[in-house]
Amino acid sequence: MSKSDMAKLKIKKWLLLDTADLARSFLYF
Repeated sequence: MSKSDMAKLKIKKWLLLDTADLARSFLYF
């Protein structure tokens, strides 16, 4: 695995976590 692939995976993970947090906050309202 190249470094750029690792970075892409990390970014994807962060985006998934961010969207999950957003969805959670929307559901609470």
